[in-house]
Amino acid sequence: MAPESVSKCQVCDKPATSVCGGCQSATYSHYYCSKACQKQDWPYHKTSCIDLKIERVLIRVSTILLAAYLKFRENTWNMPIIKVEDGGRQELIIHRGSDNDKDYFLPFPAHLMKTTEIKNQVLCTSMCSESIAWMHETIAGLLSGLNITIEELTTTLSSVPRYTTISHPNSLRHTNLPTTSHALVRITSTETGAQWAIDLANAQFGIDQHLWRWAAYKAAYITRVVKIYPFGTHKELMRRQAQVCDLDCGLVGEVVAHMDRAVSAWQEEFKTPLRFLGSMGEGPTASAAASLLACMQGVVSGFIRENDFTERVRRSREYEAVHKGVREREMGRVVGEFVKEREVLVGEEGMSADERADEFLRKLAEELEGEY
Repeated sequence: MAPESVSKCQVCDKPATSVCGGCQSATYSHYYCSKACQKQDWPYHKTSCIDLKIERVLIRVSTILLAAYLKFRENTWNMPIIKVEDGGRQELIIHRGSDNDKDYFLPFPAHLMKTTEIKNQVLCTSMCSESIAWMHETIAGLLSGLNITIEELTTTLSSVPRYTTISHPNSLRHTNLPTTSHALVRITSTETGAQWAIDLANAQFGIDQHLWRWAAYKAAYITRVVKIYPFGTHKELMRRQAQVCDLDCGLVGEVVAHMDRAVSAWQEEFKTPLRFLGSMGEGPTASAAASLLACMQGVVSGFIRENDFTERVRRSREYEAVHKGVREREMGRVVGEFVKEREVLVGEEGMSADERADEFLRKLAEELEGEY
């Protein structure tokens, strides 16, 4: 039998069995042969220990968030799909069907998805700021109690593994090229300055990792940070947009509000604040996460199943058919007013408020032109 491997002390290289309890995980341990060596190493290990403790929580939290968001997208699916075509290593093509006059929420066409990766890419397509807006309360709850700041970033990406093209019934094609505006969450340790990115919708670009060290993510995919917003900005923007976009923002926002109330009730019933899920033992975390996800899925699917949105959908689509382009212009107006309001929001590129608004409107116009 092969001899059992022995770890070495971080300080003196002697055989060691004691570990730093602060940052120990299933994939990483910092070993010492004695308390004296551990004390000697602490000034050098302190920063990485703090960062690893935060990262350990972020790994759990981001995994729960991604599972919750993907299931939410599946339960609130609203795009009729005829076919999903694998266009090769760099492109996935979604052949979109036509909307009808009565249904907004549709069964997700799982039978068209050949792999989990393709399914996730389809679920996340054209979803960027939505992932941050709709999951805001869950993100806030899971990350509360950590010594961190949370920001919402609007970025442009480059060199993504695989982009998505939507082929519309009218022969228009809408492609989420890396130049498309994309939103994500950036987390910064207030103790060490270390930064991470959580991107719940990057599967639409063929990226299969949702938690990154910020520097690594930026180096790999981000061309430019266009804007930096306080946490909660995109949720408020969706609330404003609901005034002129009754289905995509208004109706889905009502589903989210119903889900958030259910999550609050779940915390009360099980006496488990969301922030506990990042720091409990692996077994209790898995059990609590499964219960939470089942609660969220059940409430969302039940709310949709038990309510009739036919008349609301009919009115909205009838208005769009008669007043072509009006909704898009109104959406642009709302977004422009919202951005110009927030003079304190300065991006890394040092843009003025007017420049930020113009940039946002230009990006929005590009997206709307392809989608409608």
